[in-house]
Amino acid sequence: MIVPMSRTNPVIAYYHTFESKLGYRWLQGIKHFGYYPEGQESLPKREAQLLMNDQLAKKLDLPKGAVVLDAGCGEGGVALYLTKKYHLRVQGIDLLDFNVEQARTGAITAGVDPNLFQEGSYMKLPYADNTFDGLYTMETLVHAPDYRVAMREFHRVLKPGGKLVLFEYTITPPSETANKEGLAAIRKVNEYASMPAFNEFEHGTFEDKLTKAGFKHVKELDITDRMRPMLAYFARKARIPYSIIKALGLRKHFANAMSAVEFQKHPDLWKYVTVTAISEK
Repeated sequence: MIVPMSRTNPVIAYYHTFESKLGYRWLQGIKHFGYYPEGQESLPKREAQLLMNDQLAKKLDLPKGAVVLDAGCGEGGVALYLTKKYHLRVQGIDLLDFNVEQARTGAITAGVDPNLFQEGSYMKLPYADNTFDGLYTMETLVHAPDYRVAMREFHRVLKPGGKLVLFEYTITPPSETANKEGLAAIRKVNEYASMPAFNEFEHGTFEDKLTKAGFKHVKELDITDRMRPMLAYFARKARIPYSIIKALGLRKHFANAMSAVEFQKHPDLWKYVTVTAISEK
């Protein structure tokens, strides 16, 4: 008997859950947090998400025509935005077949080659060495079963001097907090949402991790306050359903609701960061 991939790969299984499919459909193809400039904390969700795309483009800081990989591209919303607005040549790879199908449909609509999006894993990228001028992850590296392998793959496919940009989460080390109950809840979120790398992304450790993978000029910046309004909105929506879910012992089936409430409840235990680095060969 052949077991479907969605049952054996925990990341695919997570994205196949009813809650994930429903929630991400509500997000209309862009699955990341928004960016809220200071004084603009009431921006519409979609506008804030597009501003986060602009922040990514600023971090990439690449000329028109640069070849870029979106590692964990989802439905291609970010890649197509960067292609259209910034004239980058963005390719995408994603584990989920239905994501890639949506990305290809969007590419056709945008007049972009749909074959630039393909199904696969960034743990073993199907690209030659020194292919890309830039590479980014948008809240996806936390899903890596072994972030070291992923970082080495990123380094391999980037050209010498290529730009790596990560928009990811970091976690407070156990030794630096007395909030053990909250930390246990965050780690449960990571388990249920299949984010094992998040547990290892302790504050301020990206420089060491990326240096070991062959990168230099690593810079990590905390922008938690700029995405927090969207989290607060999600937490308000999820608070009552989550209380019922928790009482019924169903948290593992509703990782997104759990994450919204627990992250909002324990702001001292995590950060949202941008990381930039240069590939050294």
